[in-house]
Amino acid sequence: MAIQVIGDRIFQIETEHTCYQIQADRHNILSHLWYGPKTGGQVMDYLQDYPDVGFAGSIADAGNDRTYSLDTRLQEYPCEGTGDYRISAAGLEDSRGLDLRYEGFEILEGRPPLERLPGIRETDIPLQTLVIHLADHVTQVTCDLFYVADEENDAIIRSARFENRSGRPVWLDRTASLSLDVHHGEPVGLITFTGRHNKERQFTRRRLEQGIVSTGSTRGTSSHQQNPAVILTGPDTTETNGWAVGAMLVYSGSFRADVEMDQLGQARLVMGINPYGFRWKLNPGESFQTPEAVLIRSDEGLEVLSLRFHRLIRQRLIPPRFRNRPRPVLINTWEAAYFNFDRKTILDIARQSADMDIDLLVLDDGWFGSRNSDNAGLGDWEVNEKKLQGSLQSLIEEVNAAGLDFGIWIEPEMVNEDSNLYRTHPGWVLKAPGRGPVRGRNQLVLDMTNPEVVDHLFQVF
Repeated sequence: MAIQVIGDRIFQIETEHTCYQIQADRHNILSHLWYGPKTGGQVMDYLQDYPDVGFAGSIADAGNDRTYSLDTRLQEYPCEGTGDYRISAAGLEDSRGLDLRYEGFEILEGRPPLERLPGIRETDIPLQTLVIHLADHVTQVTCDLFYVADEENDAIIRSARFENRSGRPVWLDRTASLSLDVHHGEPVGLITFTGRHNKERQFTRRRLEQGIVSTGSTRGTSSHQQNPAVILTGPDTTETNGWAVGAMLVYSGSFRADVEMDQLGQARLVMGINPYGFRWKLNPGESFQTPEAVLIRSDEGLEVLSLRFHRLIRQRLIPPRFRNRPRPVLINTWEAAYFNFDRKTILDIARQSADMDIDLLVLDDGWFGSRNSDNAGLGDWEVNEKKLQGSLQSLIEEVNAAGLDFGIWIEPEMVNEDSNLYRTHPGWVLKAPGRGPVRGRNQLVLDMTNPEVVDHLFQVF
């Protein structure tokens, strides 16, 4: 079995090459024991050896034991307001903090479904899930931590689900998908992937010093500027040697990954939805599920880490119809024609593409409304049959007859002010009351939290 209970409330998750150990300790704090090579059955709790550190507060349960401080201990899911002054994984929008203690566990065959979220897929290769139940008896908020074990890909997929079991609303202001504490003993490096439009995913590496390094996006998307994946490394890790732990958020919205090196030389990684501007109301009985985050470790350098991520993505993230097969080679009409095209232009591109064994033609911007520049027409998603010299369906059939599949470009979340949609529904865009809009490429963003907007787009497309 990938997941086992060993010793005194110690949980072990083994993949093909790695071992992950967790312990519910004597105070029902969920402690992190180990994430590294397989231990041969050795319980790694002997590493929990902490000095008396001045000005590191102790929880009330610890009495006068000055060596037991959550400000220095390795934890699985640290929370705000518990005497741990490092970065936290979860918190509530009030002054009472969130003190989640161990309540129990389950081991499931397969993985629980995620509601309204992307996630890894089950295949014929089985998965197991460890669910650890935590609860705060003051706020009556519970949290289930999910650890999905993918043995073959050396992956542990993390997420959390909060539930309000009190009789009044509570507000979550931070809900990370994963937290990982790394033992002290050697310097830790951090790799991030920064960039900009047309220059995405630039490899950036730094050595961590005491303090916090943060990467993330508040743009509503993971963005060109920051990629929702980070790698922790040893000091001398190369492509073929040394340890590396990669974390990848399975989520395309605003995110943040924080890494803190503490006073004892321990590193903590916290990753999830960006808490900036995040405020989630939980009414009594309601729950909130975080996105999944994939955690993979290699002790053979970055190359093996990359290969393990590649394999997992092919097997468990890519839609089944594309799994383990070459992707279609496509040609896009944008750079060839921009807005200046007609039916003959599109069909000429299609026929020449077929001669080069290209599989798919994508008709880009300009096929709808009065869209002949990027200043007008966006949002008016009616086919411009005059420009296409006939129906879209007949154009698709001619492209198919040339031997290519057909794809089409849309940007449903955006609108030009010079459009029928905006003139009819100016209140459908995002902007601060009483202020002018913030434009990007002569466009505004539609408010996708407005059900009328979503219903309209669903009907149009």
